[in-house]
Amino acid sequence: MKRRGIDKPDDSSEFLVEVERPADKQGNREKTVGFKLPDGTIRVTDKGFDYNVGRLNYKPNLDLYPEKLAHAFAKVEMKGGEFKHDFELLAKHMAEMKQTLSLDGKKLTVDQMLQVRDSLTKNFKFAAGVLSAESKDLLKSKTGTVWLSDDTLIKQFNSRDGQDFGLESYALFPDLFNQPDIVLQDNDRFYFIKNFEKQRILGVIKHLSKFNEIFVLSAREINIKEVEKMKGKLAVIK
Repeated sequence: MKRRGIDKPDDSSEFLVEVERPADKQGNREKTVGFKLPDGTIRVTDKGFDYNVGRLNYKPNLDLYPEKLAHAFAKVEMKGGEFKHDFELLAKHMAEMKQTLSLDGKKLTVDQMLQVRDSLTKNFKFAAGVLSAESKDLLKSKTGTVWLSDDTLIKQFNSRDGQDFGLESYALFPDLFNQPDIVLQDNDRFYFIKNFEKQRILGVIKHLSKFNEIFVLSAREINIKEVEKMKGKLAVIK
């Protein structure tokens, strides 16, 4: 970014915009993240900085970028059109699977979920957030990127049905993982909790130190009574 004349990443979120790259030789156009400069021109990020879910294998290596810029990218990702498209598509498929496999159209069994996950999972993942330097130290992690996989989304659609945990809640993930109010630990699982204006969210992540990766295991709304109960059972590290 610096070689492009972008040397002030600290307050960058308002300058990140979703744009389309010029059409390739086949006429395909893909969306990406652009950086809007003060003069109104838009600089497009390196192609390896983002990826088009379902068509490309590029993954954003947010660890190579300043924390605040990487955090801003995650916020754009979780509010972007591609995540919304895949979220709604998986939600639709899960609803159809429930109507087909479940007598009451509700939660599927463990065996049914194995079948569904095998059918729907495409190994997509989204940059759900970036840990702060403080949280990386707490997790003893070399990476700060928190990934949300399509497999986790599928499981969420099964267990969070009717809980009003939709796109607006997922859009809060970057702030949840970057600026948590509370962090609890149970071995390699970490419980991030943050109170937002409309809801308090719990996000459970797993640190795979062997692979230098962090993945979201689950997320849901949580009340203060549950928080206090968890604090009595788990290690409070923040």
